[in-house]
Amino acid sequence: MTKLIFIILSPLARGRLGDDIILYTINGGAREKLKNGTILEDAVFSAVDFPTASDPWPIFELQKEFNAPGKSPPLSAEFYTGWLTHWGEKIAETDADFTAAVLEKILARNGSAVLYMVHGGTNFGFYNGANREDESIYMADITSYDYDAPIRESGDVDNAKFKALRRVIKAYSAVGLPSVPSNNEKTGYGRIHLQKKEFLLDILKRISSTDVVESENPMSMESVGQMFGFLLYVSEYAAKDDGNILYIPKVENMGRINHGNYMFDRKGILSSVYLDGRSLHPWKMILIPLNNLNEVPKTNPIIQIAYSEFTEVSAHGRAKENVTKEPAFYAGRFSIDKENHVNDTFISFRGWGRGVAFVNEFNIGRYWPMMGPQCNLYVPAPVLQHGENVVVVFELESPNPELVIDSIDQPDFTCRSTAVAAAVMAAAAAPIFTPPAAFITPAIFANAATPPTRIALRATVGFMAIRYATCNFQHH
Repeated sequence: MTKLIFIILSPLARGRLGDDIILYTINGGAREKLKNGTILEDAVFSAVDFPTASDPWPIFELQKEFNAPGKSPPLSAEFYTGWLTHWGEKIAETDADFTAAVLEKILARNGSAVLYMVHGGTNFGFYNGANREDESIYMADITSYDYDAPIRESGDVDNAKFKALRRVIKAYSAVGLPSVPSNNEKTGYGRIHLQKKEFLLDILKRISSTDVVESENPMSMESVGQMFGFLLYVSEYAAKDDGNILYIPKVENMGRINHGNYMFDRKGILSSVYLDGRSLHPWKMILIPLNNLNEVPKTNPIIQIAYSEFTEVSAHGRAKENVTKEPAFYAGRFSIDKENHVNDTFISFRGWGRGVAFVNEFNIGRYWPMMGPQCNLYVPAPVLQHGENVVVVFELESPNPELVIDSIDQPDFTCRSTAVAAAVMAAAAAPIFTPPAAFITPAIFANAATPPTRIALRATVGFMAIRYATCNFQHH
């Protein structure tokens, strides 16, 4: 199917872009991958990629077999300067001198390479993505896409890998290189005290009817027109008794598959849901996209959290505040004096559970310090402003008991609970949980519920719990 798409797209791209551009495909450096990905015509050049540890020149020789004679310049179309990191892993790092030596091996014989990545950057919002090796293993990327690239997440270039690669490029460049810029200034703005503003369920009572979709059967996130964020499923059930509560773990859209056989991963409940042998009908799907907050109306109850009044509370009072493990919104403020420059910063979430954060209505991404390795989120200077800056935190699991976060001046990838990470990885690879007959069956979710308990397919979307003692299906 992929090859057919390329064949269809090739003349369309050529017609739109003209004859002066080069169309090419990127294929793994093995015969079978080149065979499957190459369009056997002069109009499309077949390039290769391969692990940095591979010897490039045998692969370039193989590449020639899939291009017209004399029209196969050796090109590593994705020369990996580092690698990505998933939640629960150690931060990915590759040796600077080794990476530079492999690049030199390519350039020394007049080969070419496209550095992936030169600058990784940040997966702001919900754009982190994920990978999947098979039906069982789902791995979501962390918010940072630093990638151990020569230009770091915050734009810094004063590092060994940048210097090593620059040295090699300079040796084989026909033109001089520009001067090296200085690192971006970064500032730690100190401790930020937060206040619990509202529980999610309380906010949902004021959600507009335009954000609610009703259907006889549960619908996927895509079917209700939502691509990212959260979706709450609600259904009613006539209880047989008055004392039982069934809970389903909170799950969310942790990221869409980036490539491969599982890219079409719908999110949400993908099948009928049964309780005590009865199919549940009808359903309400409550949309909670949580993109940048400046994209929603000011009347939205979630955005009103950022503008609500802050009550001055003593440190002793904050410590005594009733902090519960229930999805809730927290907010706080910090100020930048006009006498000081507005610089990049990092917000540390050590001591918090898992959630998503906003600074001045901009979604700076997901945090999950207990899983790690990422402890803090990068906030570039253009997001900040002189005067008051507002932070809104949507915590899903367990807020820091002190309700504090910290603005610091450097990244931190040392957060990782080995025990928790091991439990999650084991749960991700475990057989699908088979619930008892009286439990909810067979709710098919899309991608990776919060371990250790999961229902049906590993999947992510929304969160829900079932309280059938009160005849309501509610989030908890």
